[in-house]
Amino acid sequence: MELRNNLNLFKNGFLNRTPYDNVIDLLSNEAIQDAIKSNFPFRKLKSGVILAHHVHEERNKKYQGWTAEQLVDKIDEKIVELKNIKKLNGGSIRDVRNNIPLMMSNLYYRLKLLAEFIRDKQ
Repeated sequence: MELRNNLNLFKNGFLNRTPYDNVIDLLSNEAIQDAIKSNFPFRKLKSGVILAHHVHEERNKKYQGWTAEQLVDKIDEKIVELKNIKKLNGGSIRDVRNNIPLMMSNLYYRLKLLAEFIRDKQ
């Protein structure tokens, strides 16, 4: 559910040109954090590794050979990082030196990759 909700958030945020501050506020990783606390084995989401046919964007080729567990960890890390950058800068990403548009875009494509990987029947 959280994966779907985050993907919908990005889709609607980009479509409506919602400020990144708002999108970051609405990104959720609570289910991931709860799963980590309860020692959920993320490999249960999907066994195996990401293969070439799962990757549709050039930027995601580096994730070939990764497990669902590794990708979920990277997604969680980036959501936390974006929220922390915002907190460190007075509640806005307005004047930060980080490349927030690139970070947001990369997060979106990681989320899409995870969804594609989980949905794949092979």
